[in-house]
Amino acid sequence: MKKFIEDFLLHQSLAATTHKIYETRLNTFYNFINRKKIDIENFTSDNFIEYQHYLMKKNYTNRYINNFKNMLNRYFLYLFDKKLISNRIDLSIVKNLPKTYAKKRVDMDERTFFNIYNNINDRYKLPIKLMFFYGFRITEVCNLKISDINFKQNKIKLVRKNDKTIFFDISIDIMQELKKLTNRIRCDDNDFIFLSIHNKQMQRQSVDNHIKKVCRKLDIFEYGCHDFRHAFSKNLVKCNYNMVEIQRLLGHENMYTTEVYIKSLFTNQDVNLAKINAFNRNILK
Repeated sequence: MKKFIEDFLLHQSLAATTHKIYETRLNTFYNFINRKKIDIENFTSDNFIEYQHYLMKKNYTNRYINNFKNMLNRYFLYLFDKKLISNRIDLSIVKNLPKTYAKKRVDMDERTFFNIYNNINDRYKLPIKLMFFYGFRITEVCNLKISDINFKQNKIKLVRKNDKTIFFDISIDIMQELKKLTNRIRCDDNDFIFLSIHNKQMQRQSVDNHIKKVCRKLDIFEYGCHDFRHAFSKNLVKCNYNMVEIQRLLGHENMYTTEVYIKSLFTNQDVNLAKINAFNRNILK
């Protein structure tokens, strides 16, 4: 079935990340029906409802389950059109689960951060510290290698999206944590620092999923990886960093991107947007 999944996804014109997510979801589905000894040829709407209940017990959201149902329906149509199954399986007769209202978003402050930090798996503690206190993107964290760490000078070398390199001064506490981690995994200079449970490079999706799972457990808004970077950015503005320095720390290619990004994080009650524009005018004179 792996070949059929790959062929189906290639015809969906998906972004690389979405392609990987859909592939994982379909593989999880196949693992389920194999365990239950359900022949896909005889798959019914009742079988899908059973799978719905399985996903709900795993704390997947109603939105996730509804989206998966739509994707699986397209997959079944693909199998039928390719004559890989003889019966047209139509999941549209299964009602969507009701929309659930998300918890109210509250800006992530240090209290919220440490609430999440104290409840997540140890594997993810250091990555979210780098996102919250230094504004690293999760992909930048996942791509860190031993050779990027200068333990003598307490610096991390980061290659940004625009291929520009920036060096961050890192606190002694975090550097000590990095030293312990690298000593424990005994990796070479070119090896990734942050690894999955299978000792492969840590992936954004696994970090994001774990954070959301912890947020559901804590009954708070479901924050994602990028929310830690948002919190870092807001703190820069509140601490009166100028826009040039904010642009440098966030790794934006131009000032306009930084201005739009910062404006999107604030309401008029949070900050005087005219003040942000004034920063730009003064710096660019």
